[in-house]
Amino acid sequence: MRSLELFLSHPLPDSAQRDRFPALRRLLSRARGLPIQPGPVEAALLSKFDGPRQHDGPVAPFARMGDGQQPDRDCWLCADPVHLQVDRDALVLVEASRFELEQAEADALVQSLNAHFNAAGIHFTAPTAKRWYARLAQVPDIETVSLREAAGRNVESLLPRGTEALAWHRTFNEMQMLLHNDPVNEAREARGELAVNSVWLWGAGALPERISGSWVQVWANDALTRGLARAAGIQSEPVPDDFARWAEQARDGDHLVVWDQDDIQTIDPQWLAPALQALPSHSLTEIRLTAPVGAAVRRFDLARSDLWKFWRSAAA
Repeated sequence: MRSLELFLSHPLPDSAQRDRFPALRRLLSRARGLPIQPGPVEAALLSKFDGPRQHDGPVAPFARMGDGQQPDRDCWLCADPVHLQVDRDALVLVEASRFELEQAEADALVQSLNAHFNAAGIHFTAPTAKRWYARLAQVPDIETVSLREAAGRNVESLLPRGTEALAWHRTFNEMQMLLHNDPVNEAREARGELAVNSVWLWGAGALPERISGSWVQVWANDALTRGLARAAGIQSEPVPDDFARWAEQARDGDHLVVWDQDDIQTIDPQWLAPALQALPSHSLTEIRLTAPVGAAVRRFDLARSDLWKFWRSAAA
């Protein structure tokens, strides 16, 4: 017997749009909504694996593992390459998923950053072209805003907070000045491409002694979830294209599937609809849907017996 938790990293469509997604509408109309958990998606994922808060949400050490790096006890920051776009009096963050960036360019930019910042105890690495990390001498006393939350927004009010905040604001400004005239960026601008004119620092922390999860398998394409599964000793696999392919591979037990794309049009017919069909057939014992709703993350539980509770109103 198997249960399925489908974790969506992007918000559910609002109630006015749900008629376009019949499986989602049916699930929410029968499900039991659990209390709201304030905070970003990354914090919700960490909590599912009993991940500790530390000063910040320690995304970086787990995401590195998900990117194939060897685990260690050092402190790491996500140091993602971004473009800051001047918009009147604002600096709007454009994340790297919005532009092309080659690994050779990333390596050259990281080399420039290290030449400047290694003396300050900050060492940058780029295991992938668009996901960079910074190793620190110790865990800083700051709280940061995730790249997902900062994307498309004015960064002025989103910089690190905490007792060491001002030092990190200065570091942020130094990185912009350093990258502004870098030869890689000069070549990119000459080709009409966006310059990588800043680095977004977030998710600081070190690997804890242990974390745990209750799933027999985790299915994910994102680095954070892959790393959490690896740290918890749980087998992880790429997300299959649809429920049918998942059902062919899934072992008995509880499963977590993390969908990191903003694509409810695919999820509704290819995952939710066949999962709802499998629930009465006894091949699935429960469906749990976890997703951002507004500024929080909620979970909606649907057992076989809930399908007949027609008097329930929508859970969200």
